[in-house]
Amino acid sequence: MKAILGSEVAVRGLKYLFRFPVGLCGLWAALLYFACTVLLRANVVKERILADPQYPSLPYLKYSLCSFVGFTLAKMLMLTTLSPLVESFVRVSAEGDVATQIKERTRKLVVSLWTFCVHSSFFAWSLVLLLPQPWFVPLLFSLPTAHTQRVEAVAAMWTNYPYLSHVPMLHVFLMIQLGYYLHSLFATLVEARRSNFYEMMLHHAAGAILIFLCFFQNTTRVGALVLVVHDSSDIPLSLLRCVVTTKYSKLMTVTYIATVISWMYLRLYVFPTRIIWDSLMRPLLYKSVQWTEAYAWLGQICLLSLLLVMHCYWFSQLMKAAKVYVSTGDPVDVNEDDKTFSFKQPKGVQPTKLASAGAQQQAPTAPPAEEETKKEA
Repeated sequence: MKAILGSEVAVRGLKYLFRFPVGLCGLWAALLYFACTVLLRANVVKERILADPQYPSLPYLKYSLCSFVGFTLAKMLMLTTLSPLVESFVRVSAEGDVATQIKERTRKLVVSLWTFCVHSSFFAWSLVLLLPQPWFVPLLFSLPTAHTQRVEAVAAMWTNYPYLSHVPMLHVFLMIQLGYYLHSLFATLVEARRSNFYEMMLHHAAGAILIFLCFFQNTTRVGALVLVVHDSSDIPLSLLRCVVTTKYSKLMTVTYIATVISWMYLRLYVFPTRIIWDSLMRPLLYKSVQWTEAYAWLGQICLLSLLLVMHCYWFSQLMKAAKVYVSTGDPVDVNEDDKTFSFKQPKGVQPTKLASAGAQQQAPTAPPAEEETKKEA
């Protein structure tokens, strides 16, 4: 718990630092440095490509560009087509402008459904690619006591590095994921700025640079593990956001418990112990992979550590949301701008359909004295 609170303080400090031009320039300078670590060793990458035709190369970047355009257009299409269909499911408060709430909450519901579909598709695809690999299941799902099994899995993972055996379609999978991260970065920049703007900018930029480093260092297996952890834990989180946005808040307990369990295991346990330590740091410390071959691994470890800090921060936000719900009975998404909206309905008042709530207005009733005057006339 102290680590989670400490990470929350650290991320908040970074957020306020990035509000200033110096902080933003420092962030981008650090990320570009990690990217240039690969670019400055372009001759090494070129030698590896000549020695192994299956080594990751620049032509694969076309998949990221195509997926960036595809994800952007698909999201716009989904917002246009689904928004009129889901308006009646959105929850609104008794206070505030109903029409504004309908518009904002409908958009958030569609975006949550969009992220659920994307992460579910990516997770299913990653399982198809990685389940046949002998190192996948022992690294992510073995018991903490299965130390020998994990050591053997890591050894099999890095055999003959940097000329690893080719996993079919893994390079394409990473490039399409890179396109999605670029799309998310672009959407964060052009859409209405939210309270978590700086955290999301940092997350998307770090994720894109990390995929780039993993690709050209041929640590695509680590990159795939990172994406599996993120996609699988984002599925229940997207469902939770959908439930909070709609009137079916009774399902919130189930989705919340699923989100907390997945985050605790995947992002707070598997991510630091199985990916950062077992997959990257252990091979370097025990010299199963030489430092001269892993010249950009340090940048990957730094970016993964940054993501770990952000995981702890967001988990503390999940705990904060639970505290708010227990104390007030109000299901609030603490990471969103509209947390001032109360989703509680007054006692004795049933929630109405939003389509009719936005269109119908209560007609002003005439005072009793005026009614009697009309009757006499």
